[in-house]
Amino acid sequence: MIHDNKQEPAVDPIALELRDQYLARRRADITMMTNALEENELNTLRVAGHNMAGSGPAYGFDRIGQIGAGIEQAASALERDTLATLIAELEDFLDALDAGDAST
Repeated sequence: MIHDNKQEPAVDPIALELRDQYLARRRADITMMTNALEENELNTLRVAGHNMAGSGPAYGFDRIGQIGAGIEQAASALERDTLATLIAELEDFLDALDAGDAST
């Protein structure tokens, strides 16, 4: 008989802290991006989206990367309604993570 002695991998507390900080910055980005949209600062949104598109997957948040890519594209295409929708999606995703209801 073979015994399965698999153990859960140890969670690096530094990595957890970095993830928490990353998510806190994305939460702050919601306010910044909402203000940028109101002020028609679409280049600010394009850059923020570009940064999220690259950083999201690096922190294990593929959905943030997808939303970021969408924000970058919508800002480049001057699609204000799409930008508002994507900012709301980011907020909903972060809320779901906080509630433990979202997959990364």
